[in-house]
Amino acid sequence: MPENAEVPEAGQGQDVMRFNPTEQNSGEVKIPFMIKFDEYVEGQTYQGYTAISIRNYGVSGDASMLQEPVTNEIAQLVGLPATDTVYTGFRFNDEEETLYVVSELVNQEYLDSYFENSNGVLYKAELGSTLNYEGEDPSLYSESFTQQTRVNDADLAPLIKFMRFLSESDDATFEKELPNYLDVDAFATYLAINALLVNTDSMIGMNNNYYLYYDDVTAQFTILMWDANESLAKLGGSVTYDVSLTNTQQGRGGGRGGPGGGSNALLTRFMANATFKALYEEKLVEVYEQAFATGAISDVVEKYATLIHSVNDDRSLVDISTYDQAVEKIKNFISQRKEYLQTLELFIK
Repeated sequence: MPENAEVPEAGQGQDVMRFNPTEQNSGEVKIPFMIKFDEYVEGQTYQGYTAISIRNYGVSGDASMLQEPVTNEIAQLVGLPATDTVYTGFRFNDEEETLYVVSELVNQEYLDSYFENSNGVLYKAELGSTLNYEGEDPSLYSESFTQQTRVNDADLAPLIKFMRFLSESDDATFEKELPNYLDVDAFATYLAINALLVNTDSMIGMNNNYYLYYDDVTAQFTILMWDANESLAKLGGSVTYDVSLTNTQQGRGGGRGGPGGGSNALLTRFMANATFKALYEEKLVEVYEQAFATGAISDVVEKYATLIHSVNDDRSLVDISTYDQAVEKIKNFISQRKEYLQTLELFIK
């Protein structure tokens, strides 16, 4: 979001949506929500979007709600596709307006924005999707991947072929041919961002919240980020999170066993290869320099905190004392993370 952006008011410029959200047993609103503007009116969009995701704090409460906006802005800063996010005042029915994060979705419109050929096939990885090859039957992957585009036109065949390659190729073939299957530069950057910002609710931890886009012209996959609202160690990890990505995968066993499903086949082989590990370390340094060494990540936090303060007196979107405490916690984490990283040989000049 631009520095001079405003937080739009709920219902601004349109009728306020009446909504009956699913409630938890506690009576609190269960989030996140997805609003599909074309659900009942074919072709209807809002500001060019057919759907948006609305969420506030994720698994555990955090009044700052900085994790996803900060992580995505850093990803975009270093040249990696990431969903645009914005803060908004949002209210359900007659409840008080409160602060939420709105995110665009990874869908066809998103592909149109980032890829020259956007007519390939998009797959969403579900929790515990390890990219382990289970066989040729597509039904074996029904709980691991959901096809998002070209449904009934394309299928899982390209993805199954990729997983078979990960499983069956010898080390020399893997190193030589992986770039034919995967944008390895983008993947190394993806890993570096998630490791440095301690986003364990991703491939590097829970085997979760990533997409695979298959470009059917180049026959190459790109790993795409998604839903980083547990970043900055909110779901796990700490300021000393291991950037070597050794023993960082959660869960045990193959397939989808355990909360994270065990080791990810792509991540494991990628990091075990000296050439690709060196590329990853190169991206670690690049992201560190652009995000931490320059102070850019702290500037992003300050920008968003200033934005919320600028509207809160009139809107009361947050309890400002609670919000400021949460922001200070984020600032401290970033500062301590930077101090830790500066002790690692990789980042010592």
